[in-house]
Amino acid sequence: MLGWLARLLEASGLNSVGLRHGTLWVLSNLAGTASGCALLIEHGIAEKLSHRLLCDRLRGITAVSTLLTLDSIARSGRAAVDTLAQRGVVAHLGRYMAEVYGEGALDVGAAVHQVLPKTMAACICV
Repeated sequence: MLGWLARLLEASGLNSVGLRHGTLWVLSNLAGTASGCALLIEHGIAEKLSHRLLCDRLRGITAVSTLLTLDSIARSGRAAVDTLAQRGVVAHLGRYMAEVYGEGALDVGAAVHQVLPKTMAACICV
């Protein structure tokens, strides 16, 4: 099932709002457990999420769900954070943060402004 979800994240299939929210719901629930976080890392889901976040310039609830999933993965432990850093997820988050708070800021909504700093903190304060 994770392979199918990973392919969905790569494809433009997430253009459907229902499919996008359903996929993010499954992923965020998996990230709620240590074993789920390990599976998401093992299958490259974190990288795909961070890539979508940055490249699709996600906003609103989609960005919040993505950030909360990445936050849960980061909070699962030091090894997870090290893997996220090695695979470029933390760099993607930093670039997304620069787009949100930088010159010509991306309008993402108030909820993203609450969650984004917490997700970055989870990646650097382990």
